[in-house]
Amino acid sequence: MKSIENSNAFEANTSQMTLKDYYESIPESRWETPRRKFVEQIKERCEVTDSTVINWISGRAKPQKSSHYVALAEITGIPVENLFHEN
Repeated sequence: MKSIENSNAFEANTSQMTLKDYYESIPESRWETPRRKFVEQIKERCEVTDSTVINWISGRAKPQKSSHYVALAEITGIPVENLFHEN
């Protein structure tokens, strides 16, 4: 099975998405958990907790390290400047 990082199964136009938009565009499945795999991929790559990733996705928090922004951009294809809505 392809990783989320390499899969274009849902053909998202990531240049106009936020991290939350990207997460919500991942299709849900009864037998697999693509959203869970997405969270795990970020967690492992950034060496953070599930809670931290969920807080980033929900917009309750933003990464503190620039390396995390780079990792998120590489995983999702979303430009760093578009990952989060500015409040």
